[in-house]
Amino acid sequence: MIGAVLPVYNEEAIAGAVIKCFKPFVDKFVVLISEKPWFGETEPPDRTEEICRELDVDIIKGSWEHYHKQRNLGNQICSDCDLILTIDSDELMEPQEIEKLIKFAENHQAVGVVPEVYWKDL
Repeated sequence: MIGAVLPVYNEEAIAGAVIKCFKPFVDKFVVLISEKPWFGETEPPDRTEEICRELDVDIIKGSWEHYHKQRNLGNQICSDCDLILTIDSDELMEPQEIEKLIKFAENHQAVGVVPEVYWKDL
């Protein structure tokens, strides 16, 4: 079983595209919506939660001090999965690249990927 964890804060412009990109490859998709930013002033919530609900993913809302605490909660929720993809809120991949990543990860204990942003629009 494959899980996906997506920490977000006011990401209405891209959260839907990221979910649609990875959802066909995972069995469990958890979006952690922060009610405040890690740094800076809190802004009114945007449509991120509504978009995530429309895409039928599990949603957890909360206020986390740091990104790693938000991400780690998602990893705990997906602890029943054999593989967990922790996705940045602006990370998109081509389907064939996701397949390669999963195939590689299934044969290794842990995988870290430093993505290079190359997309120009959704």
